[in-house]
Amino acid sequence: MSIPTRATRLLLAPLALLAACSSPTTDVPLEEQDGELLYKSQACGKCHGADGSSAFWLPGPDLRTHLDAWTVDTLAAYLADPMTVAKGIERLAGEGKMPEFSHLDEASRRRLAKFVLTLGDS
Repeated sequence: MSIPTRATRLLLAPLALLAACSSPTTDVPLEEQDGELLYKSQACGKCHGADGSSAFWLPGPDLRTHLDAWTVDTLAAYLADPMTVAKGIERLAGEGKMPEFSHLDEASRRRLAKFVLTLGDS
């Protein structure tokens, strides 16, 4: 087995980073997970980064920006149906890559939304 060259390591580094962001397993039922655990278990970090700050190689935007435009209610509604909610928000026009989290109940979406809204505090 040969030792990888520096160029090979540089090419593989982003793949290793993405693999590290895979969804953690948890035995905690969804309805009992707090917002931070939901963020992790629903693999939000795969697109938005572990702390919501994103990065140039991640497809999702920085969640810490424009937080003042959201409330828990509007963000929870967006998580349930991003395409419909985005149509009514000018700055989200054309955005269509956010997956639905309609599999989460309303209370779980609200806990997740509350957590996301705290990301701007850091």
